[in-house]
Amino acid sequence: MNSAVPENNSTRSMSHPSGPRILIVGLDGATLDLIRPWAAEGALPTFARILSEGTWGRLESVVPPLTGPAWTSFMTGKNPGKHAIFDFIRRGRSDYNGVPINASLRDGDSLWHLLNQAGKRVGVLSVPATYPPEPVNGFMVTGMMTPPDATDYTYPPSLAQELERAVPSFTLAPKGTAHPLGREASLMDALERLTEMTMETTRYLMGRYKWDFFMTVLKETDVAMHWLWRFMDQRHAWYVHDAPERLRQGIGHCYQRMDSCLAELLNAAGDDTILIVMSDHGAGPLEQYIHVNAWLVDQALMQLQRNLSTGVKRLLYQIGATPINLYKLSMALGRGPQVAQTLRHHKAGTLSLLRRVFLSFSDVDWSQTRAYSLGNYGQLYVNLRGREPQGIVAPGAEYERVVDELVDRLSHLRHPQTGQPIPVRVYRREEIYQGAHLEEGPDVVFLPQDMRYNGFGLYQFSSRSWLEPTFDRSGGHRMDGVVMFIGPGIRRGHELGKAALIDLAPTVLAALGVPVPDDMDGRVLSEAFENSYFRERPIRYTPARPTEPREQLELSPEQEELIKERLRGLGYIA
Repeated sequence: MNSAVPENNSTRSMSHPSGPRILIVGLDGATLDLIRPWAAEGALPTFARILSEGTWGRLESVVPPLTGPAWTSFMTGKNPGKHAIFDFIRRGRSDYNGVPINASLRDGDSLWHLLNQAGKRVGVLSVPATYPPEPVNGFMVTGMMTPPDATDYTYPPSLAQELERAVPSFTLAPKGTAHPLGREASLMDALERLTEMTMETTRYLMGRYKWDFFMTVLKETDVAMHWLWRFMDQRHAWYVHDAPERLRQGIGHCYQRMDSCLAELLNAAGDDTILIVMSDHGAGPLEQYIHVNAWLVDQALMQLQRNLSTGVKRLLYQIGATPINLYKLSMALGRGPQVAQTLRHHKAGTLSLLRRVFLSFSDVDWSQTRAYSLGNYGQLYVNLRGREPQGIVAPGAEYERVVDELVDRLSHLRHPQTGQPIPVRVYRREEIYQGAHLEEGPDVVFLPQDMRYNGFGLYQFSSRSWLEPTFDRSGGHRMDGVVMFIGPGIRRGHELGKAALIDLAPTVLAALGVPVPDDMDGRVLSEAFENSYFRERPIRYTPARPTEPREQLELSPEQEELIKERLRGLGYIA
């Protein structure tokens, strides 16, 4: 691959016979539910302009709507059963504890790889699940899930040192965005710094190098909604009625900042560029955690060991001495910052102590356990013989019986205190995933119809009740994100019908005159373009070629722990 080529007057003014350039701005977790009313009120003038002068609509995410598989589905145009990324973490080979995913595990060519094959120059900045970087005809700076201590996070490798000189504020681990409960005001300051750092890097790379396709991702919309929703939404069960005005306006201010960024990028990109604004999932209030492993114990689908150590832990568990209650007590006593600091500086010792005192997967009797949960949004796995380290369920008829039992019991989920039904959508894996990696995914996935509830399998046994109010985040993911188009050849004032995250890769390829591989699950969103656009450059398809093999990266235990700590700080794992 060629190295990144600096921009100059001659390269910037080159014509683009196959069509305009494309600039994608990813706004992680952005939602039309907030954008449309605020745009109508005049608070988001750039969004309002795009709604008026461009094409827009809701963008269906993957099931479940999680960052890792969602961004990977975006970049491949494929469902997780084909690309093999199902969550932030994957099952370990030797135990039941998850290990972080990385891009070398992805099966399927990325959008930028396909563009490169067609001779296009690309720039990719801060897209989640892109570490380790792949060689590109242009440049890449990896995003979320990059180990904070990594030095190999750019392509070409020399770009890392160049960024350190050109953007002194650039960092893989922005300070102040992790463990923000109780210090939300400082979180807002940290998000401001993060936005400016990302924009400074974007400005530099857009202006420095030639590109036909450029993409940058801003994470602030996602972080803000997770931690600030209860200050904004008066209907939220945990609404803080006496919160300072700055916190009440926190999410709105974040969207206004994104609006200003879009205005700047629209101007910088020029008239020969199509701007696509998109998110990997939507956002809404989060009020209740369904602790799935605690539910499995309650249902006798998971059994605990019968020994003295586990017996003592279970007694503590039953009387309410749990990690969540310990955390709540520390917050009530004003010791939250000290607890967070201890976790940050003594992670290994603290986690080892917690495992000795509280129930964990090490206390499960796997020889008597038929199912377990490992995931952020209601993923369950059968303890299958020959697949799991200590699997007991036989493949075939017995496996199907356990799946049927899980589906039936989840379909009749009831609130443990009120007895009222908790309606959920329950999926067998083959209903939502197809492809060579189907068997690597969860066997059952459930999503509460009211996503104020979240099925969480990564807290293991943090609470004695399988249903408990959230104690940290107050905003969660939704299935519908957003997509917006504006620029040459785009229809004006048009609302899309059905559109999905997997549609964007084939749409970008077609818009740039590049053939679409026929194994993509997504479709070209041709209705976003004027009728003449694809008459001049007909959509072409090509037989898919085998993915070029990549050496799978094995992160060091230290790097795995650094990534897990980052995910803990964002509220994604325990």
